Amino acid sequence: MLLLLLAMFLVSFIVTAVTVPFLIRYCKERKIGGNDVHKKGRPFVPGLGGIAISLGILFSLFLAFLVFSSEGLSLFFDSFTSHRLADVALYSILIVLITAAIGLVDDFFSIPHKIKLLLPLLIAVPIIILKSSWLHVFTIPLIGPVPIPISVYLLLLIPIGVMAVTNVANTFAGYNGLEAGLAAIVSFFFLLIGLANNLPVVILLSIPLLASSIAFLFYNWYPARIFIDDVGTLVIGAVYSEIVILGGIEAAGFILLLLYISDFLFFKVPNNLPTTRWWGTYRNGKLYHEGKSVHLGQFVLSKFNGLREHELVLIFLAIQFVLGIIALYLSFG
Repeated sequence: MLLLLLAMFLVSFIVTAVTVPFLIRYCKERKIGGNDVHKKGRPFVPGLGGIAISLGILFSLFLAFLVFSSEGLSLFFDSFTSHRLADVALYSILIVLITAAIGLVDDFFSIPHKIKLLLPLLIAVPIIILKSSWLHVFTIPLIGPVPIPISVYLLLLIPIGVMAVTNVANTFAGYNGLEAGLAAIVSFFFLLIGLANNLPVVILLSIPLLASSIAFLFYNWYPARIFIDDVGTLVIGAVYSEIVILGGIEAAGFILLLLYISDFLFFKVPNNLPTTRWWGTYRNGKLYHEGKSVHLGQFVLSKFNGLREHELVLIFLAIQFVLGIIALYLSFG
């Protein structure tokens, strides 16, 4: 099993790392991207970096599907578990493709926010199909199981959960290294939770996201050479929702996604999901913000009276790491 996980990690990492330079050149030549509003002179930065993350995840999941769907190759689990993991890999490929397509359309044509909020319902369907045959029980740390009718869970909670997670991951963005850095830490702790609690589905889905996020971070860290765009943030959110729902780790997922949730509930929703003026004001190498905050990043900037962009991102990554430790600890409860 360790060899398969290593192979999945390497495939996702290499595919992402190899794809990014091609995307940078392609988008530079065609002026696909945007201006970095957090730099002096607002330089142009190529976009669509999320394509590389999506491809890394897709190739890694395809490898897993080949292994688990083959009677001769799948030596790690019994036949029933192997077939279930093969189904998860196959449906996850479909989910990533659908989500990436939505992201690309949004990057090129800017889908209205009210419509984009609902579009993740499309990817809830494969998750419902997968989950419908699995007995599921909510377990809250330190409290225990919470009985919920299966019909309510499948037809109400899963769609709401997918829609919420995908959108909060998409809206908490905009600073060099933030999206990929958070994804790397979140998926790392998802992986640890999966390993500690023997959750094959969680492990299977965490590995590709972890590897592709790390590979992409090399190009996206300050100063970013490429932007992730919606094609990346939406895919990250979709994989988060899969891990949480299919892995049955809702409580741990809630803790791990608290930064995203806080930004969405306390800053995005009260301000009608703003698409502009969410950034900081660049001045003498630092970012500042005064007045009303429409992004958690602006709130932190105002409290620190200015920060360098990478300092702001490091604060968020440190908070995310602490949340990961808490989630991991409570997952043993």
